[in-house]
Amino acid sequence: NISGEEVVNITTAVGINSFENQHSVVYPNPTYDFLNVSSDKKIIQLSLYSIDGKKVMESDYIERINLKAISKGNYILKVLNKDYSQEIHRIIKN
Repeated sequence: NISGEEVVNITTAVGINSFENQHSVVYPNPTYDFLNVSSDKKIIQLSLYSIDGKKVMESDYIERINLKAISKGNYILKVLNKDYSQEIHRIIKN
C-alpha cells in the first residue's frame, strides 16, 4: 500500500483554441450562405464537421463553399494543406 502526491503545473493550454501559425483565412464568419477560403499554402482538402464531430461535408479545395443547405449552428472547418499540415477554423452559420 504505497501512495504519493505530485503537483502538475500547466503553463500553456493547447488544442482547438490554439490558432497560432494559421496560413488560411476563412471569411465571412459568421456567414449566411457562402464561405471563402484562401491561403498562402496550397490547400488540397476541406472538411466541415458539426460541433458533435459528425462530418457534414468534405471536398477537394475550392475557394468558395456553398453552405446554404447547412443548418444554422457552429461548425469546425478542417483545412488540409499539400504538406499535410492541418488548420482548424470555427465557423458560425447564421
